[in-house]
Amino acid sequence: MKRDMNLIREILIKLEEHENPNVWLSIEIENEDPVKVSYHIKLLSEARMLEGKDLGIDQYFCWKARSLTYQGHELLDSMRDGTVFKRVKNHFGEKFNSVPLEVIKQMALKFTLESLGIK
Repeated sequence: MKRDMNLIREILIKLEEHENPNVWLSIEIENEDPVKVSYHIKLLSEARMLEGKDLGIDQYFCWKARSLTYQGHELLDSMRDGTVFKRVKNHFGEKFNSVPLEVIKQMALKFTLESLGIK
């Protein structure tokens, strides 16, 4: 399964909106396959962007999340603004989903600072 940065952004936003960091969530994203969402939660957990847990049994793939980490908040803050996120996507074009997460974060930070008039 390929990484989907749009889905990653949506998962981070949904998780940040959740008020109770002690509850494991099944995050649902409209028009997205639950297995794909679960896989991206696993990726974000492995990248230490959120606290995730494998709750699947046997052949049932199920990862849940309960809170963003500090790094997850930093990533989300760098790409929360829709205009900035769109600029980053346009900058990388077709290769957007294969660019390392840290590079995307740095580019988003650069565009955010520019939008604030800070260079």
